[in-house]
Order: sequence, then structure tokens, then C-alpha cells
Amino acid sequence: MTVEIDDIREILLGVTNSLVPDDAVSFWIDLATDVVEANIGEDVTDAKKNRAIKVLSCFYTLQSYATYLQTSSGRVPNTVGTQLAEFSKAASVMLSIISRSAGPMAPPTTIIATTKTLLDA
Repeated sequence: MTVEIDDIREILLGVTNSLVPDDAVSFWIDLATDVVEANIGEDVTDAKKNRAIKVLSCFYTLQSYATYLQTSSGRVPNTVGTQLAEFSKAASVMLSIISRSAGPMAPPTTIIATTKTLLDA
């Protein structure tokens, strides 16, 4: 399964072709695919790979939309800024997930070490 323009438009309701053209969404899908392919670890399922591409594509597309709003009206609504921040976090998380090697997911050891140090004090 590959990520299509309609997949991104279904997630980003209201971001129509007149606001962000299909060619731009297609470009962001291609870029997101390149980023995911460059970061993919072993044993990553196609479902996780496609989810990562969708989230990253949505982030890039929403960023284009925010830029359009900024240049056309001089401001970006708070809701768009909030969505952009959430997609940024989700993209980071998804890239982290697909970058891990096989095995159970666990918190990074530096967090465990820091927490343990704080608890021992």
C-alpha cells in the first residue's frame, strides 16, 4: 500500500486543493517517503511505515497551509498552530518507532538512569 493524496486530505479535513494543490501534497508525500526510507529499521511492518509516511506528509502539508495563511492573511489561527505542533510531535514519535531495531520498545536508558539518580538522591 502506498500513501496517496486522498489519504492526506482525509486526515487534514478542510485543507482543499485550492489551499494546498495536489502537486504540493504529492511532493510532501515523496519527501516523507524518502525520509522514512532513510530511517527505517529492521522488521518494520508496512502498516507502521505507511503510518509514518502519512504523519510526516500531513505535517509537511499542514506546514504549507500555515505558510499560505501567514502570507495571505498575516496570521495563522491558533488551531492550525496547535495541529502543526501535534503533527510535529507525532512525526518525531513515528520516526523514532520505525528507526528502532527489532525487539520490545522501552524508554531510552538515559531517562531511566536520570530518573533513578533523582530517586536515589
